Amino acid sequence: MAESLAQAGCIQVCEDGTRLLRHAPLETLLRHSVGSVPFALGLLAVWSDITQPRFSDPRCALETLVLALAWIWMHCWRAVFAGRLRLQLSGAPPAPWTQRRIRRLVLAQSFVAGSKLVILPLALLSLAPFARVVSAYRYAAVLGDREDLDALALGAAARRLARIHTRLGWTMMAPLLLFRAVALANVALALAILPQLVRLLTGYESSFSRSGVLFIANPLFVLLVFTTAWLVTDPLVQAVYTARCFQAESLETGEDVLAGLRRIRSLAAALAAVLLLACACYPSPANGARAAGLPRRLASRCCFQGGTGDRFLSSVIPSPGDDRATDDKRRSSVPPGLPSDAVSPADLDRAVSGAVESPAYNWRFPPPGSAVKGTPWIVATTDRVLAALKSGLKLLGKAIGKMLEFILGPLLKGPIPGEGTAPARSLNRSLYVLIVAAAGLAIWFLRLARQKRKSAAPRLAPSAAAAVRLEDEGLTADRLPEADWLEMGERYLGEDNPRLALRAFYLASLAWMGQDGWIALHAAKTNREYELELRRKARAFPAVREPFAANVQAFERAWYGQHAVSADDVAQFRARAAGMKRRLAAPEAAA
Repeated sequence: MAESLAQAGCIQVCEDGTRLLRHAPLETLLRHSVGSVPFALGLLAVWSDITQPRFSDPRCALETLVLALAWIWMHCWRAVFAGRLRLQLSGAPPAPWTQRRIRRLVLAQSFVAGSKLVILPLALLSLAPFARVVSAYRYAAVLGDREDLDALALGAAARRLARIHTRLGWTMMAPLLLFRAVALANVALALAILPQLVRLLTGYESSFSRSGVLFIANPLFVLLVFTTAWLVTDPLVQAVYTARCFQAESLETGEDVLAGLRRIRSLAAALAAVLLLACACYPSPANGARAAGLPRRLASRCCFQGGTGDRFLSSVIPSPGDDRATDDKRRSSVPPGLPSDAVSPADLDRAVSGAVESPAYNWRFPPPGSAVKGTPWIVATTDRVLAALKSGLKLLGKAIGKMLEFILGPLLKGPIPGEGTAPARSLNRSLYVLIVAAAGLAIWFLRLARQKRKSAAPRLAPSAAAAVRLEDEGLTADRLPEADWLEMGERYLGEDNPRLALRAFYLASLAWMGQDGWIALHAAKTNREYELELRRKARAFPAVREPFAANVQAFERAWYGQHAVSADDVAQFRARAAGMKRRLAAPEAAA
């Protein structure tokens, strides 16, 4: 069932996300865990193996590759989780999963997962677009399971929705960051006292409880705390951004209205089902016969097959004869001269060898160098890529240093002044040229922005006027300013349609009086109410009452009475409106 959302501030959006997550079924929450838990465990395992020198490079490289695949896996399941939350908001039925939909999901989320590692740190360094970038990636997870969006279209849609109410994106981050901080402190405290709590309650002494403070000082403990806190808080954070994405998307598509209609339809269907159930439960001879036969059918289907349990017990629990045969075999392997219950030397050697070769003693035996016959291709490729990046960064740093030295060299390394002279410090001439060029570019950009702002209003006015149809009965005067109504009336007069021109001029007069405060425009008001309101507010101008009443009568005769309208009628209407405007504007002109 769809949930209703309120268009409010960050606290309301966080409450909407919390309510959405609370009403989510268990299968929706499991979808998030299926993707996030393997990635969290893989991250802990890779970090543990990389920080310990006993593991070889090929194994670490393979684990890193598996972790990258788990990163993509996590993003795919996060998109499925967010898509289910979005369906819960809209109330729409889930679409079937096809091969094309799964392929688009994997490709899009692979692009999202790869680009996030580069774009998010850059956005955090620049700080200005950080909230918008975070919202865009969260919205990409919400829209990720749609079949009609490929990777490029998904990125464009997420960026477009992230530009809506950017201030709300910044304010949303404050409560979410506070929630993550509180959860992180709680998880750290719980994991720190958990070994000692288990020891106090059960008496079980483990290596974690014996380590004491070293358990907390371990770097793996810090990563464990952050990973666990992320597993706990990420579903709520994604639910909050899902609610916000649904609100932003509804501004374009009206999905929230459709969700309300689906909710009404589901309530009607539930009511109909209750009525049908009540009719079915009404006592009748036919219903009684069917109800009486139901227990017999259930009993016949749920009968217990006696032989199955015996066969299962006999396969799991050995018989006493089997135990005696095992004991005889063990006693026969003991050399003569030793007690019958002693362990043979061969068994003892095998047990010691198995214990020494167990993973618990790997730290004592580092892998021999001859075990690795050659460097794997993935390790060599990774080393070459890292070396190329390192050399590129060095070249970039040297270039930036030479540029700064060229620009600021005279200022930092000025000539040594002689005795009795003032220190001579001056900038290079090229720096003045750069300052002038930067100022010129800034002035040029400001002029372009100003021209664009000026040309935006004339471009929007015709589009707004073109969207208005004078034939609509629910049209109000506040849709357009007075000048646009007058221009529309002149156009219809030129097209020889005086009836629509008369309505345009009438709406123009209402727009002018509403702008000057003589009447209050409202869609529920009638022309008679406008006339009474003008009589009340323009009590000091009795000469404007009759012309307005005459204009109202002429408009209603033409529009509702279907009377013929001529060009002379329109001219008389405009003359009366112009006289009203002169009389009502006279005090302002005198002032």
